[in-house]
Formats: sequence, C-alpha cells, structure tokens
Amino acid sequence: VYASNPYDAKGLMAAALESEDPVVFFEPVMKYFVKADGVPTEHYTIPIGKAKTVRAGSDVTVVAYGNAVNSAAKAADQLAADGIELELIDLRTLKPWDRDAVLESVAKTGRLVVAHEAPVIGGFGAEIVATVVERAGDLLETPPVRVGHPDMVWGQAKLEHYSVIQPARIVDAVQRVMED
Repeated sequence: VYASNPYDAKGLMAAALESEDPVVFFEPVMKYFVKADGVPTEHYTIPIGKAKTVRAGSDVTVVAYGNAVNSAAKAADQLAADGIELELIDLRTLKPWDRDAVLESVAKTGRLVVAHEAPVIGGFGAEIVATVVERAGDLLETPPVRVGHPDMVWGQAKLEHYSVIQPARIVDAVQRVMED
C-alpha cells in the first residue's frame, strides 16, 4: 500500500488493519511535513487494490503513486495550459494493483507515462508498462515513457533534488509521448 495523501493513508491503513492478509504500508516521508485538512475523524476504509482517477483526461494516461501523484497533478495543470489533458491515475496500492483502471484509461488515451520514485531500471513502473504492452499494446499510439529515480543509489542531502520526481520531468515525458 502506498498512499499519496493523508485521506487515503488513513482509509488504506484502516483497510490494512482489517485485512486477514499481511499488508506492507509504505509511508512517503515528505508527506509528514504537509498540513492536511479534510481527513474525517470517523472510521472509513479505502479498498486495497482499487486505483483512483485523480484527474480525467483524453490525451495521455499518467500512472503514479505516493509522492509522484502530487508532482503529476502539478504537471497536469501546466500541460492543461498547452491544451494537453492528461488522465491521472493514483494506484494507491502496488500489490494488488488496479490493472483494469490503467488499461481502461490507456484504451481511452492511447498514451502512457508512469511516474514513480522507484528506479527506472527494475522499478515498479516497468511492471505497469509490461502489463499494458502485453494486454493492450495495440492500443498505444506511442511507446510508453517511465519517469523515475536515476540509476544510482538514493541521493544524499545535496543530491536529493535529483531523486525527487519534479513536475517538469513529468511534463517533459508527456510532451515526448505527444510528439511521437
């Protein structure tokens, strides 16, 4: 489970605690420093394995999770000014992950960008791309693009800005899939 915001984190944690199966819960440390409003005090759960469409669009599908969701939302705002409407899918959970939501979105847009903080080589984005290509490759108008951590050890404090997925990197990836 890999929440992108406090509301989802609470609902997913409740679902994880109620699950009969073991659940690994990843916490994006950067979210510790963001004030969160709108998280209800009452009990609620968010189903494990169900993605959320954060933003509807028709030009390109961007799949993200964790901290990359916020960066992708900022990229979507920038791209909308250029007339590019991206559909942003927040996976919320990595195992199981919502293949159907991703495949339905790709069927609509014909383009795919995956943004995550894992390494590009061997990262979870490769699984998403492989699944889309295997199950719906004929629907892709351009090759998919992954935006992720550079192929190096996680950066120390002075190198951290290279590790964090910035909106500009997602904007660049979307522009590349739109040009092909």
